[in-house]
Amino acid sequence: MIHTQSDAQGIPMKSDRGSEISLYYKLSLQDGTVVDEVSSGEPLTFVVGDGTFPAGVDQLFYGLQAGDSKQDTVTPDNGWGYPDPGNIQYLLESDFPDAQMLTPGNIIEFTLPNDEALPGTILAVEDERIKVDFNPPLAGHAVTIDVTVVEVKAGT
Repeated sequence: MIHTQSDAQGIPMKSDRGSEISLYYKLSLQDGTVVDEVSSGEPLTFVVGDGTFPAGVDQLFYGLQAGDSKQDTVTPDNGWGYPDPGNIQYLLESDFPDAQMLTPGNIIEFTLPNDEALPGTILAVEDERIKVDFNPPLAGHAVTIDVTVVEVKAGT
């Protein structure tokens, strides 16, 4: 269901930095692999520019209104960046409470000292050391983004 909010002159609200936007989306790699999708049920709701998406991706949401659909491709330069070898770390197997989760390819959420969540992808289990990649999972990839806007509200 599309919800249209209008300004004082009755003009449908368009998204801008600070707008609250609700949308359905699909993120796909260039080979067509879908890496994330919200296509039914509750749409994703966030404030444009709040860090939910990289700044270059946020630009795609500017000027959209309820009912709009858009598709665009974001390069690593404007999206999730490029892999940084310094973001690959070795941790001790004893640091993990559940050894079953230590399968290469698994993404595990780590909690930083400031309580911020940081995803890490298990790359390898080498003896008692676990090789973890803390780069964004989409780093180095061009990503196609399909969005359908459900609602746009003025920022608070």
